[in-house]
Amino acid sequence: MKLISRAFLAILAITTLSVSAFAAQSSIQLVIDFDGNAERRITTYQCENEDALLEVEYLNASPNFLAIVPVDGEKLIFSNVISGSGVQYLTAQYAWITKGSAASLLDHSAPDAPEVIMTCLEANESP
Repeated sequence: MKLISRAFLAILAITTLSVSAFAAQSSIQLVIDFDGNAERRITTYQCENEDALLEVEYLNASPNFLAIVPVDGEKLIFSNVISGSGVQYLTAQYAWITKGSAASLLDHSAPDAPEVIMTCLEANESP
């Protein structure tokens, strides 16, 4: 067996399942084995018409670039795809698009055109 330094990237996806009056939590752990560096970054956004801040986790380990975005109370894992401008992540019918400090969540299940669910700006942490 060849000895090389390996990094491990773990993603913990928590799904809450409700069954009648009882709630059960389950989790899965995905380990991606890769050579090289990895970056984990949490970015906080202030979204229009939302009082609460939105925290998005970015996991960058070339060639895997992921974003974990809370949507309707669930953490969804988005994967980066080629984009002409900015960065675009996709999962199911949703797109998370970032450009500079701006971000938008789109729902592509609408019949005519994608529906913009929310638009956000990175929250400024300075007073």
